[in-house]
Amino acid sequence: MNILKDVDDIAITYFNQKDVVRHRLVQDIIKAYEKYEEKSKK
Repeated sequence: MNILKDVDDIAITYFNQKDVVRHRLVQDIIKAYEKYEEKSKK
């Protein structure tokens, strides 16, 4: 994402578990990423 952030016509969208309603597995994957990111910030 850092590499592409200054490229015109490319947008980065962040989703959380509330944005995904199609499948529980996808929600679980997003939760795992959020948990990982929180740990990385510490």
